[in-house]
Amino acid sequence: PTLVTDGVNGEAALLPPRYTIDEIRNNFNSSPSIFAWGEQFFTGGGAKTSPPRNEHEELFGAVGAKFEGVYRDSMRFSTWLCVALIVYSTTQIVFRDMAALYLHSANVGNPEGLVPELIVWIIFTASAVFQLSLAPTTFLNYCFVTSVEEYVKNDIVEEVMREEELCET
Repeated sequence: PTLVTDGVNGEAALLPPRYTIDEIRNNFNSSPSIFAWGEQFFTGGGAKTSPPRNEHEELFGAVGAKFEGVYRDSMRFSTWLCVALIVYSTTQIVFRDMAALYLHSANVGNPEGLVPELIVWIIFTASAVFQLSLAPTTFLNYCFVTSVEEYVKNDIVEEVMREEELCET
């Protein structure tokens, strides 16, 4: 939803979410043909096998109703790639190059390229550490996205509230 004011007398109006406006949604394509094949492959058929259950899920195209799993798997994949890059680059390249500089090793294949290589791999490692530091924020976004708008299953909320005696039947 969007909160707007008329600018004259300060009255505010709450507009509906943009994805509920039919004209905008009809012109929206979340799965352009260049990406559609990949979405179909990674979701096991996408919207054809798991059609969206509500308007919110329609926004995610081929991912459709499998949004939670696909987003969770992408976070796992990204996290493990970062960890792998950090482990590889520090143990196999950065430590080796630093040792060669510290020991003034004469058996370095390309002494002129040692410092630039070390700098580049330190930058790669630092960027992976930075990306890994974003994982908690990404996870919080995942939790937020899977619990807002029309994604909430009202029958489950009512059942929990009945169990907690917070809701009348």
